[in-house]
Amino acid sequence: MKKRYVLKRHTEQERALILRMVAAGNTLAVVVKKLGISRSTVETWARDDDEFREKYRRARESQSLALADLALEVAAKPAKDIVEVKQRELHVKTIMWHTAKTSPRLFAERLQHDHAAHVGVIVLPPLDYSQQPIPALRPEDEVKALPPGES
Repeated sequence: MKKRYVLKRHTEQERALILRMVAAGNTLAVVVKKLGISRSTVETWARDDDEFREKYRRARESQSLALADLALEVAAKPAKDIVEVKQRELHVKTIMWHTAKTSPRLFAERLQHDHAAHVGVIVLPPLDYSQQPIPALRPEDEVKALPPGES
């Protein structure tokens, strides 16, 4: 187990508040801005402190669930006009993208890959021109090759 990060300026209450705010659906950028803590400090705690890392991971999962609930609320509200519909659609899609990236185990789309390879020869039926002969090119229709470099 790694050595516990030594707190210098920040208390355990501030760390707990960060976790609660993230779990409530706030992004880390918003949380650190509101609390006046640098993002790198929180990232250092998550990197060096096993206990904080696990709590932060659980807070991020809770954040994803809170954001999914928000997306459902946004989608359920009636809209007045097409502009509002499009704004809400963008909001919901952004939330869906964010939750899929932060909690792929819970929200990523499941893709099924088909790895079957079809190798073979395609056999075409013989062409029958007995009913319609192949039209011949007329001299004026001849296609002439262009000199190299011209197109």
